[in-house]
Amino acid sequence: MTRTQTDLPYDAWNVRLIPHYSFGVWFVATHMGLGLRAVALAHQVSPSTADRIVWTVGALGAAFAVTITFAQLSVHDA
Repeated sequence: MTRTQTDLPYDAWNVRLIPHYSFGVWFVATHMGLGLRAVALAHQVSPSTADRIVWTVGALGAAFAVTITFAQLSVHDA
């Protein structure tokens, strides 16, 4: 497979964007989960259930971030 100019790692300078996009997605998702935890606690949800919500949203955000990272690096079946 040949790389094209549209692939992220084509230019050495573009490699700096990989952690930016990957961690950015994960951090935003986790931040939303933490906000949801605060709302859940305000609505009398048990702390253990609220914590489970945060871990679930954070894990989904991490999975989405990994998917985006693979797409950025053009990792797919040939």
